[in-house]
Amino acid sequence: MKTVIVIHWDGSAYDTLRGLLTAAGSELDPADYRVVTVTLGAEGWKRRLEETANGGDCAFALTMAGLGVELATPNGTNFWEAARVPIFAWYGDHPAHYPSRHVIRSPFVVHGYVFADHARYHRDHLNPNGVAFSVPLGLPGRPGLCGQPLPPSRRNQRILFAKTGGNPVELERRWRAGYPAPFAAVLFAASEELRGRNTADFPDSIARAADAEGIHVAPGGQAMMTLIRELDLYLRARHATLIAESIRSYPVDVVGNQWGHIDWTGAAARWAGAVRFADLMPRLPSYLGSLSVNPLTDASVHERVFYALSAGVVPIGDANEFTRSRMALLAPYSYTVDRHAIQAAVEAVLADPARAIDASEATYQAMLPTFSTRESMRRIAAFCALHPINVAL
Repeated sequence: MKTVIVIHWDGSAYDTLRGLLTAAGSELDPADYRVVTVTLGAEGWKRRLEETANGGDCAFALTMAGLGVELATPNGTNFWEAARVPIFAWYGDHPAHYPSRHVIRSPFVVHGYVFADHARYHRDHLNPNGVAFSVPLGLPGRPGLCGQPLPPSRRNQRILFAKTGGNPVELERRWRAGYPAPFAAVLFAASEELRGRNTADFPDSIARAADAEGIHVAPGGQAMMTLIRELDLYLRARHATLIAESIRSYPVDVVGNQWGHIDWTGAAARWAGAVRFADLMPRLPSYLGSLSVNPLTDASVHERVFYALSAGVVPIGDANEFTRSRMALLAPYSYTVDRHAIQAAVEAVLADPARAIDASEATYQAMLPTFSTRESMRRIAAFCALHPINVAL
């Protein structure tokens, strides 16, 4: 039996990374793998990590957001290279977020992405190892941490919107105060051109806006990374804010931080504040639907969509190429970034919950053979075994 190290950290928002990695680790076949968790910063974590990695039976390690990939030995060698254990760094965000982690050059640091377009950006513009990998988070097994689906009659007749907010006006104010005028001008110009677009479109649009200001940015440089990161945060905040404003009159529970810029006075929607991932997931099956905001990508969907499907809850989300090709039955519950489209998707679930839930269940069953978390873990294990050719020439 081989050992797999799963890296945890206590500092992620709502402890989400721990929840996602716990769910992923539980999908490894217990006949083949023993899972050992290591929480960075916990008492004795270094000793536990070293003993496990150097135990001779470690197949690979798994982390999210690149946490732990930068660990080094006292002489400065990358820890995973010294231990000769490949670590799969599973990134849910674009490489512009914490870019130093994405450029580590080592055959034992396997750069993997939830979204294929992020992997392609890594390959084309960073390319530390000559290859990048994409693996969707996938559908967790039932009952798993969400529990079994409930019949419509046993649900609370409400919709969940679990999302950190963000005030785009505050972000604009920060741009003006925090960056020189020409750089801020690039952000404002690109943000207009990129409304409704995906991060795959960012580099060209940013380059055009920057050229007009006499700033000529390379696609893999720090300036471009800063611009992509700021625009990613801003456009997602605009999108999320539009959703919150659009659903005020509907029975929606809004869960998460940074929603104080929305006026909830007299609204049917309720802002409940922050809830830990592990506490929220068992409550998920009691909802009719789960609103989500996809990252700015066409390549897959947010984990909330996969988790909703496994919980038997209707995912209400923005349409992209993936949803149109893989989730066509859920088209009535998908929306474009438009107030009326968002409201129509919510109303479609509330008008006929049973029909919406049936469409979700059919989608879950159709996607399960290809897009299960168990299948994702099999792919990660296979990709880690490729580490001898995870090398740029």
